[in-house]
Amino acid sequence: ALCGESLMGLDVSGDAQLHERIKEINKVIFRESQQDSKLSGMGTTVAGLAFLEEGVLAFNVGDSRVYRVRDQFLEKITKDDTSAQALEDAGVFEQGTVRAKTGHGLLQALGGSNKFMEVTPNTYVCEFRKKAQFLLCTDGLTDMLGQDEMENCLSAESPRTIVDTLFL
Repeated sequence: ALCGESLMGLDVSGDAQLHERIKEINKVIFRESQQDSKLSGMGTTVAGLAFLEEGVLAFNVGDSRVYRVRDQFLEKITKDDTSAQALEDAGVFEQGTVRAKTGHGLLQALGGSNKFMEVTPNTYVCEFRKKAQFLLCTDGLTDMLGQDEMENCLSAESPRTIVDTLFL
């Protein structure tokens, strides 16, 4: 909630402002986790969209993702900050197969450590088309369903039905 509230209504004219806000949120989450022993090690990942005049700015830290929906197919916009993604990028494993073999292995997150670590948000400028649709999700969804299974849920007419199909 802290992360979402801090990003809501943000007037972003470029990725530099977004980077700074996410870095501030990281500091707040870390500070909160240090002040209350029940929150020790508390952390989160984040993914979102900022709508700019020149297009859409997709962003993430960790393994929360942004997908663009085109003709009922998902195009993954963001890259995960995980050891699995690094192995895929290096060509060690085929895309989508490594995570089941290696686990998450988060390389960065907001908070989530007993030692403060700076984050570098990932940003991606996307073309914005009329009636564009995006799916933002955490690993709570992507660990439960493969991309093909998620795409099968996109045939519903209303966004509410799609969400109900994916999560219920």
